[in-house]
Amino acid sequence: MVIPGSSAVLISGIATALAGGFPLLGPLQNEPAWIFVSLLLFAATLALVPTVFLPRGRTFGAALEDATVRGDLTPSLRAAFADPVVARSHWGELVGFGLILVLMVLKPF
Repeated sequence: MVIPGSSAVLISGIATALAGGFPLLGPLQNEPAWIFVSLLLFAATLALVPTVFLPRGRTFGAALEDATVRGDLTPSLRAAFADPVVARSHWGELVGFGLILVLMVLKPF
């Protein structure tokens, strides 16, 4: 659901901007930059999926399968749950989408 939902948000957002006459490449067109910055933030959060979440998810999946077979919470599963890279990446997503929301509401530049 995440990939289709994100794709729908991106496509509908771009379509709405174009229908409203808002320039997508603001600074390159000597126009306000809030849409362009929002698109960059969106792309940065999407980049976390193949670079962090998929590789770390495979590690987590293997640790979860091992723990399930053993019937116990293993050290590898405990480490996968406490992975600081994943935690920071989730915080980065939250901050990125919060900034996008602020940009869309306030249109500061």
